[in-house]
Formats: sequence, C-alpha cells, structure tokens
Amino acid sequence: GSAMWMFFYYTLWSFENVERKLQNMELAGWRLTNVCLYWFKFVKARPRNVRYFLIHSIPKDFGMIPCETKLKCEFNADPVCRDHYIQIYRIPNAEGNFYDLEKFRNIYLRRVCRWNMLISFLFFALSAVALFVGIVSGIAFDAKVFITGLICCASFFFLCHYFRGHIILTRKMRAQNRKP
Repeated sequence: GSAMWMFFYYTLWSFENVERKLQNMELAGWRLTNVCLYWFKFVKARPRNVRYFLIHSIPKDFGMIPCETKLKCEFNADPVCRDHYIQIYRIPNAEGNFYDLEKFRNIYLRRVCRWNMLISFLFFALSAVALFVGIVSGIAFDAKVFITGLICCASFFFLCHYFRGHIILTRKMRAQNRKP
C-alpha cells in the first residue's frame, strides 16, 4: 500500500489534539504505523473508528505503567509505536470513558513538568551565579563558557513559558467544564 509522512507539531499539553487528528486520519483511511519526533507515518488502510491515546513516559520512570496496563487490559489497546518519550496506543473501540486515564496522564505530566522546571532552574541558578561571580571578580570568560551560561538561562525561560502555556490551557478547560 501507499505510505505518507505528515508533520504534526505538538506539546505535552496538546495530546488530545494529536489523538483527535490521528483518529480523523484513521477515519479517512490512513493508519498510523510510525512516528519520528514530529513526523508521523501513515499507510493506506480500511477506514475504522478507533481511538488513539498518547502516553508520555520518561525512561526508567514507571509512573505511567498503571495507565498502560489499564489501556491494554480494559480497552484492548495495541501499542502502535514509541518515539523517545511518547508511546502511542490504538484502541479498537472508540467509545468508552477515558476520563480517568486522561486525568492520570495530566497529573503525571504536571509532575514531569515540575521536575523539568526544577532541573532547569538549578542549571539557571548555577549559570547565573557563575556568570555573576565571573563578572564581579573580573574573570575573563571563554566564549564557550559564556554561551553555555546563556543557553542554560534561555532554556529555563523557555521551560517557564512552556509551563505557563499549560497553566493557561488548564484554566481554560476548567472554565469550559464549569459552564452549564
């Protein structure tokens, strides 16, 4: 059959959008077979109404195992592919209550994000202190050291912005759920 690669940019907070896009692709007759970062590979297949579920998991962190077990045992989900931190499951029956799984995933993602923020803050703090001490004491900086410090600082601010996006999205979703 014919194959097609498509580029989908997504963040940790937009898994539902990716899942919906994959479900629509399957309904249109394109089944996901592989993913490489943001590139998704599809093959022509018989259109089916299935559900996709994305799981983010850090290597050597077993926090998502209960979610994966529930997907496999209760929903007969098949693992489609794994790319770095993302595991994608195809669920044959699109109907069902996935609220508990989505809630579990969101709690896990918050924990992962907080951990990433802590690590990036430590790099930021160490870089900022090193740069400050170097500037105050008049130490001549090697360009590599200075650029590394700036990259650590920029990474911290990028992650802050990324986490801020999640907070805004969460507040919007809560506001929508409160509406009668």
